Amino acid sequence: MNKPNPDVAISSVSHSMISLMLMLFERAEVEPLGHGLPQGSLLLPAATVVIAATPCAPPAFDRAVLKAHQEESADVILVHHGFFPEVLDEVLFSVARGATLSRHRLFIDRGRRTWLVAVQGRVHYLITRDGLLGSYVAPYGSDEDRSAGLCAAAKLIAALTLGKEAA
Repeated sequence: MNKPNPDVAISSVSHSMISLMLMLFERAEVEPLGHGLPQGSLLLPAATVVIAATPCAPPAFDRAVLKAHQEESADVILVHHGFFPEVLDEVLFSVARGATLSRHRLFIDRGRRTWLVAVQGRVHYLITRDGLLGSYVAPYGSDEDRSAGLCAAAKLIAALTLGKEAA
């Protein structure tokens, strides 16, 4: 699995969440980033995406996310993971794209593709090697599909934060 910059001091959970994003984007080429984002933030130049993680709940870092989006001309994903995402804290993803900042949850569809599904709003994002692909069509067809995909993603997050191999 790809690793965040080992020279930067970040929490083990933030480290796990950044590692997760690197794994999902299948990218190893990264550049450290500032813009007021949390420590350990990275630009994935080939995917034109900025990734960051924080235990702070939204709206923490919203201004920094929008600033990074504007200054880097890249989509920005900030993972809000709390302190115990494997058992207690909800994991939300703030996504800055275009002129919007929206909240999402991780979702794995039946084809094992990974999405950021909107908490409120209509745009869902498929995570690909080349970046985020927006869709107004939900990646699930029923409440059962939605539940299964959210549970699969929660299982992945729990495994990574507990230091286990992702299934």
